[in-house]
Amino acid sequence: MPSSSPSSPVLRIPRSGIRSLMELALADPQAIHLEVGEPDGRPPQHVVAAVTEAVARGGAGYSSSVGLPELRAAAAVRVARRTGVRVDPEQVVVTHGAMHGLAMVMATLLGPGDEVLVPDPVFPNWAMAAIASGAVPRTYQARRTEGFVPLVADVEAAITDRTRAIVVCSPNNPTGAVYPADTVAGLVELARRHDLWLLSDECYEQITFGVPHVSPALYDTDGRVVVVHTMSKTFAMTGWRVGFVVAPDHR
Repeated sequence: MPSSSPSSPVLRIPRSGIRSLMELALADPQAIHLEVGEPDGRPPQHVVAAVTEAVARGGAGYSSSVGLPELRAAAAVRVARRTGVRVDPEQVVVTHGAMHGLAMVMATLLGPGDEVLVPDPVFPNWAMAAIASGAVPRTYQARRTEGFVPLVADVEAAITDRTRAIVVCSPNNPTGAVYPADTVAGLVELARRHDLWLLSDECYEQITFGVPHVSPALYDTDGRVVVVHTMSKTFAMTGWRVGFVVAPDHR
C-alpha cells in the first residue's frame, strides 16, 4: 500500500454503534430487534410486480443520473399531495436511500470547518455524513421534558458564526416525536433569520400514529429547505435503497 497516510475526513468517522448492535443481534435468533428502523411488513405487491416486469423486458440498464423521469414526476406529485407544497420534477433527484441523499446534500452545501446542527438525541449517521463532507456536527437539545420536541431558543443558542445548516427530523429518529406546526414554522424562520440551510429528514413521514406531519417545506418562502425522502419505511423497502431529495429551484 502507499506509504503516505490517507487524510480523508472519512477516516474521522466513528464506527456506528447501531451497526455493532445489529451484528450482535443477527447472531442471536431469539433477539428482539430494536436497533434499526426495519418495518415488519413487506413491500407492496404491485411494486414487486412492476419491478419484475421491468427487469423481464430489459429495463435494468443505465438511466439518467438523477433518476427515471417518470419516477421523479411521481415523487413530485406525491410530495404535493401529502404536504401541499408544489414541486417541479426538475427539483427531484432520486438517490440510493435517504442517507445517500443526505450525504450528497451535505457534500454540496457544506465545506471544511462549516458546522451543521443536529438534534440530540441523535441519529449518528447525520454526524457521519457531516464529517465525511469535512464539516463539524454540533448538537442542539430536544428535551425529554418537552416530549423531545426542540425549543427554537435551544436551537438558536447552538448557532455560531460557523453554522451553515440545521438538520430537522420529524417524525424524529430515534425519539418518534412529531413536531407541531408552530415549531416547524419557527425553525424555518430561525434558518431564514440566520441565513442557514434547513435539511429536513422525512423518512418516517407516514408513521405518525395519527399526529399530523408538517414539512418545513410548507413554510419555505426563499429556497433554503432541502427535504430527504425514502421508500424504506412507508413501503417496507429498506433493502431496495430507494429515496429522493427535493431541493429548492434556484435556476
